[in-house]
Amino acid sequence: FHDSTAHSGFEDLTLHVDDELLSTDMLFGDLVAPLLTLGNMRRFQIFSQNVAWRMDDACIEQLARAWPRLEYLLLDGAERSAFHSTLSALALHHLYRYCPDLKEIGFPVIHCPTIGVEHIPAPLPDRERHPLQHLLLPGDGRCTCARGGSLSDREAEGLARYILDLFPHLDTLPYRRALTTLE
Repeated sequence: FHDSTAHSGFEDLTLHVDDELLSTDMLFGDLVAPLLTLGNMRRFQIFSQNVAWRMDDACIEQLARAWPRLEYLLLDGAERSAFHSTLSALALHHLYRYCPDLKEIGFPVIHCPTIGVEHIPAPLPDRERHPLQHLLLPGDGRCTCARGGSLSDREAEGLARYILDLFPHLDTLPYRRALTTLE
């Protein structure tokens, strides 16, 4: 696959990974590493009902650097992928920094760091406003605290403000509707 597509104009890939023989503790970076040479990638989706993978900020950085033309990214593993992943606001920053055309992101989880906002990179001062419009958290749409459990109201507000600083075009209507139904 790699040899036949590495120098092609390949732009769109959807993978359905449902092999129960694969490790349930698979590193996402190992799964996509052979695909990162497809430098023209614009749309990448991966789905799995059975396979849970561990995703971290470093594998998202590799993906973002390899696919700077990316417009759509959906990473939807088995429900337990959220428990194996350590994606944080830093993963979003990597996509913000290296994928200026990205319009939609889907992650299984976002962890809010407990060490303080000084460890999260600020938006780039000379950067044009990023066009991202949709941030999806499949399943129950979880944002969790790195120490475990749910975010406090203060942590949730801080994470929301940071995300809106990075992505000012984000469509907030679905989130406002969800808040209304919770009240």
